[in-house]
Amino acid sequence: MRRSLREEAVLIISTILTSVIFVWLMFFYKQYPHYFLAEDHSILFIFTLLFLYFTDNISIRYQGFLGKKGGKYYKIRLITNAIGFLPLLVIFGPRMSNIALIITRLLRFNEESKDSLLLRKIRGAVYYFIQYSISSIVYDKFVNLNFLLALLLFVFTFKSLNIFLFHIENPRDASLKERLYGISNDLPLFLMNIPSVYIINEIYYFPEDYISIFITLGYYFSCVVLFLYWLTTKYKSNYNRTLIEHEKLLNIKSGLENILQIFKTIKSNKPLDLFFKDIARILAEFFECKYVLINIFNYEKRIAERVACYGIDENEFEKLKKDPPTIDEVRDFFKPEFKIGNSYFIPEEANKKLDRNKVFMGKYETGTDEYSWKPFDLFLIPLRDVNGGMIGYVSLDGPINGKRPTVEQVKVLEIFMEQIASFFESSKEYSKILNKALTDGLTGLYNHSYFYNCLEKMIRMSLERGKEFSIIVLDLDDFKKINDRYGHLFGDMVLKKVAMVIKSSMRDLDIICRYGGDEFVVVLPNVSKRFAREIAERLLIRIRKTEFENDIYLTASIGVSSFPDDGNNATELFEVADRALYVSKTLGKNTITA
Repeated sequence: MRRSLREEAVLIISTILTSVIFVWLMFFYKQYPHYFLAEDHSILFIFTLLFLYFTDNISIRYQGFLGKKGGKYYKIRLITNAIGFLPLLVIFGPRMSNIALIITRLLRFNEESKDSLLLRKIRGAVYYFIQYSISSIVYDKFVNLNFLLALLLFVFTFKSLNIFLFHIENPRDASLKERLYGISNDLPLFLMNIPSVYIINEIYYFPEDYISIFITLGYYFSCVVLFLYWLTTKYKSNYNRTLIEHEKLLNIKSGLENILQIFKTIKSNKPLDLFFKDIARILAEFFECKYVLINIFNYEKRIAERVACYGIDENEFEKLKKDPPTIDEVRDFFKPEFKIGNSYFIPEEANKKLDRNKVFMGKYETGTDEYSWKPFDLFLIPLRDVNGGMIGYVSLDGPINGKRPTVEQVKVLEIFMEQIASFFESSKEYSKILNKALTDGLTGLYNHSYFYNCLEKMIRMSLERGKEFSIIVLDLDDFKKINDRYGHLFGDMVLKKVAMVIKSSMRDLDIICRYGGDEFVVVLPNVSKRFAREIAERLLIRIRKTEFENDIYLTASIGVSSFPDDGNNATELFEVADRALYVSKTLGKNTITA
């Protein structure tokens, strides 16, 4: 696992300080033995064992993903346990140091695992015992030849075994390449302990020989190691930042080329299904993700239709198409706490809010740190029309680098998606489909798909400008009896005439929709509920006075609601007006409820 620069700094500083403290404690132990009962080596063993336990368990916790308040908590190891183990190895030898390690590992606290806590601790103790035992044997073979060489070989052997065993137990937790990269992070941290261990060895076995010189040299040597390590880390960080910026420029260049490619695709008048497939492929290649799923809202059916994908098996895609999520289920993900820019990242929530059959989870390796992509992570980019209404969304999954999206990546992606939406809407086929999808074939009014888009846009505008607006929901009284008595053709003629009456009664800026059947909806921008009721009363009078064939007398029931008093979103606002309409029906029809 790659540590951040902050985590590196915490580990370095705490390791150096703890090493120096332990050196001075050992110095006082040898210089003033009567204070420590130094004749009894068991006291020293217990003291060093406690120090090992301390270094093995101290950690700090920090909160949040991308710095967001309310996110998960993550732990940082504050000190490496090598500070406690290496002195045990030097003073008491491999056997006693390994016994101390097993005791410490079994007593480690704050373990978190789905497995049994005891089994988890035993497994951890066994792994550590194997690593330290083999490393200790290597140390024992070379210690008489050269003490420093023996320490170096111990560190290299231990870290190699640590990575090897961890990868065997958790093959999906991180790639082998990722674990090997960890050597470059962890080895310097272990090597920083060698000066202090060397000093401890000298103090313990040669307490009268140049103790002050060893302590002074060791202290300054540790500081030099710290400084060099800091410079290396800083250089590596700056170098990585330069590479990242260079990569961003290349991505922007690649993005412009892809946008031109999309433009050519639209100009060639390809069918929309092929157009969407091209978009999915380009998104996957440009943003380096394994899976892309494009969804378009069908407001008539209230579902998010799966229209194209990339990287998903055809059989799996067909299953997803047969069981699409509802628009309401999808909207539940678009919450402020999940927002990054104008997109939405929902960590590990897909399986909690959607039925398993409606969720696609690809095959990819996942890491354990907060920045790694996890199963059931969702990254959704809304598709909006020129008026800002949501017409669908794109889901990206399985990033090749295994990382969750950054703010910078999201910004580039949104620019990309704006261009796609612009080209998409400019296509002739889209215009035909959009006109057909948003208008009612019988009356020529907008349909209820357009109504919801319009309502969302009105809510956004009202919030931005501090304006109110109202909606009228109208349902013809006893229209079924007319259909049953005179037939559906006559009923259609009545609906057309009612649509004309409503249209002629409203302003040019009002939006009139046929919601379905004999139900109509009118959106009244900048109109309060009181004035909306007056408009509804005039409309009722116009309908009652309209003459129809067969001398039928037509009335209607109306419900009225207003934003922001009656709801915070489109669904709530319509439901309030619809309930008011139902009240009008129960009161005897031909009336208004607001």
